[in-house]
Amino acid sequence: HYKGRSDTFSFRADNENSAIVIAGLFLITSNWALIEKKFEKRNAIMSKRKPYDQRTDLEKITSQWTKLSGFHSRKEWSAAVVRAATAAEIAANLAIRREFKSRSQFDDYVVEEFLCWANGLAGKLDRLLLPLLKGRSTHDSIKKLRKVADKINKKRNGIVHRGEFCGRIEATELIDESKKFVLGVVQHYKPSFKLIEKP
Repeated sequence: HYKGRSDTFSFRADNENSAIVIAGLFLITSNWALIEKKFEKRNAIMSKRKPYDQRTDLEKITSQWTKLSGFHSRKEWSAAVVRAATAAEIAANLAIRREFKSRSQFDDYVVEEFLCWANGLAGKLDRLLLPLLKGRSTHDSIKKLRKVADKINKKRNGIVHRGEFCGRIEATELIDESKKFVLGVVQHYKPSFKLIEKP
């Protein structure tokens, strides 16, 4: 026998398992309003969220870092490393776009083609960003991050292309290296930019 807030339900179970299933169904039914409210709240948040492809590079980096923090807290080390590497590559994209915008008249489509052609973090540094910065004060500081980029890129490719795994210690180290790279690049263009790990 089950008594809800406004109704009384009666049933006769043929066995113990049936009784458990029916009781479970009544429990879900009694909490349905609460479940619906949670889904409505989640949908409202999702509807306000800007689509990923409409976000700026800074917003995309922040989104990657938020995802990374979630993976890391759930001990999904390999997934966290891939997100960290993606944030590093987007940081390079931001720098390249800023340099092209300030030093050329190429439109966004052409710059995007250059980014695709450069292919990956290492390519974007060697083929685009470092040549664009040659002779400028930021060149040496970005060049010092080249080894960091190699380390990040190598592990990212191992996970994505060869199915490698990553443990906690290595993941934490690579995430720290990615953070160093991202801030080292982005803060040349946006000094106030920070990466915040979310619990």
